[in-house]
Amino acid sequence: MNDAADHKWLMTAVSNKSGIGSMTIGIKNDHAYSILAATCVEDTSGFLAKIVKLRDPNGKMNWTGDWSIDSSKWIPSCQEQMKVKEDKGTGCFWLSYEDFANLF
Repeated sequence: MNDAADHKWLMTAVSNKSGIGSMTIGIKNDHAYSILAATCVEDTSGFLAKIVKLRDPNGKMNWTGDWSIDSSKWIPSCQEQMKVKEDKGTGCFWLSYEDFANLF
């Protein structure tokens, strides 16, 4: 993913058709998303976390899991550097690589 992002290649992902409970956490089932970025950041526990930035082209759902806009995982300075608050209402959101792998 990082190599594709470095080359500015278009990346997409489709959520699982039957994601258990995914609608309740803001992911539409069987829906395409743009992959905008992938990076590593330090979380509030001091651990390095792999995170992925996606965009819902419809901008209708709001991810509410780890690394969402209001997640307690964000270190305030990192949240500011990644411009997380600016993503509100745009359909853009961050999630962990583990959640990405499970939901897409």
